Amino acid sequence: MKVFQKLNIPAWKSLIPFYGSYFVFKKVWNSYSFWIYAFCAGLIFIQYFFLHYDLYGAILFIVCLCTLFFEWMALHFYLCKWFKMNIFVYLLLIFLYPAGYCILGFSKQKE
Repeated sequence: MKVFQKLNIPAWKSLIPFYGSYFVFKKVWNSYSFWIYAFCAGLIFIQYFFLHYDLYGAILFIVCLCTLFFEWMALHFYLCKWFKMNIFVYLLLIFLYPAGYCILGFSKQKE
């Protein structure tokens, strides 16, 4: 919630998963990337729970998973860039997600 407050986004939006993510994407990167992210997440969800896998399904699953991973990394890169943080915080956001967000939320940058 502190990160949302620093981004000038109302804190209650952080409680709604995709809605809050949309505003973070919109603020630090762009909203088009969010729609690619949401489309790939939805496609993975539909494939995992409702469809049977064949070769093309497996390839699509891997492509969507890689797209999600790279978008997630890019979002955290732009988030660190927006907060003017260093590579250490970026690596924390990638590997130790909660610790990185605590550092972003309680730092003195962008207040």
